Amino acid sequence: MVSIITNCYNGEAFLNETIQSVLSQTYADWEYLLFDNCSTDKSAEIFKSYKDPRFKYYHNDHTVPLGHGRYEAVKLVHGDYVCFIDSDDLWLPENLEKQVAVMEHDSCIGVVYTDYQKFGVDNSMRSTSKKGYRTTSEMLAYYDLGLSSTMFRRELLQKYNININKSYQIIADFDLFIRLSRVSKCYHIKENLVKYRTHAKNLSSTYTKTRLEYKDILKKFDEEFSDKEKSECREGLNKFNDEYEIMTLENNLKNHNHMEAFKGVFQLKCSRSYLSCLKRFALYLIGKL
Repeated sequence: MVSIITNCYNGEAFLNETIQSVLSQTYADWEYLLFDNCSTDKSAEIFKSYKDPRFKYYHNDHTVPLGHGRYEAVKLVHGDYVCFIDSDDLWLPENLEKQVAVMEHDSCIGVVYTDYQKFGVDNSMRSTSKKGYRTTSEMLAYYDLGLSSTMFRRELLQKYNININKSYQIIADFDLFIRLSRVSKCYHIKENLVKYRTHAKNLSSTYTKTRLEYKDILKKFDEEFSDKEKSECREGLNKFNDEYEIMTLENNLKNHNHMEAFKGVFQLKCSRSYLSCLKRFALYLIGKL
């Protein structure tokens, strides 16, 4: 069975569409939990209007950070496989069927994910050039998993004492999937099976929070990765480190800390990152950053 989770806070605008995309799945062995994060709109009313016995509703008595909400929601489900779909995203009908088929073909796979198409404010498609198995290093270097396009094996959480980090608001899913990639295989289905909605609300600024969470997770990886893992994942860790350094450089430029921004260039570990920094300096100089 697949456990589907929607963490919802005032999601009435698009929730019906999301629910309909779940009901359209060709794979039918699932339970669907709505974790209501103390919404004040009609989200609960909308979800409860569906009388499908596979639907389960949970009302949290106070609003918690998103990572905390996902952590609590996972404790309430019972499926062999778990996937999230946000209250404004959509699944194409064969999404679950194709992900479950991969999981059941190879019991060593702990994470499977698909491509996704953005729509709304941004209509770009998210994809990688490679399908099939992905290493931890590749995921760190070229992270392209969307939360609503990813399924994972629930038993791994207990077996390896892996949990969603309750303190993360932005990158809790990234942290979870990287940890799962260290103890199981990851597989990429190179097919667009998910539609990720972009709109003003989910494009709001989370820059500072993201940068702080990147800094925290880098520290954790440095403490937790063995020397062997660090060697195997060197490219990915360097690329991820550079993502943080580039965000810091951008922040310093915006705050006119030019010397600190310049020093940040020397913290970069990948040659491609230097080109990215040069682009940001150029944008800053012409007043576009």
